[in-house]
Amino acid sequence: NGKRWSARLPADYGYIRGTTGADGDHVDVYLGPVANSPLVVVINQKDHRNGRFDEHKAMLGWRSEKEAIDAYVSAFSDGKGRARIGSVETMSLDAFRKWLKSGKNTKPVSSRAIVDRALALRGV
Repeated sequence: NGKRWSARLPADYGYIRGTTGADGDHVDVYLGPVANSPLVVVINQKDHRNGRFDEHKAMLGWRSEKEAIDAYVSAFSDGKGRARIGSVETMSLDAFRKWLKSGKNTKPVSSRAIVDRALALRGV
């Protein structure tokens, strides 16, 4: 709408080059304080006004799912961070990489779907 705005983010924020998210841009990522954390928390973000899935926010480098969610929520100066959470999927870094490579990044991520695809590839 042409109005200037700014936000103070709780962590470094960027995107993962070479990926395409649900919004047509790269998959967005927040980088937490734990550089070697194997935990990835993906927030299936929804539009807080209409409830429809919007895009993914990947939280890397957090000690726990709770920490990652708290950081995500604090990123919204309008106080509507919780209202933007459609669902949360916590997975390993390896599962996250597989999901990114799958190219199926236009719908809410589901760790169950990632496991099912991996088992199917192995013929299980």
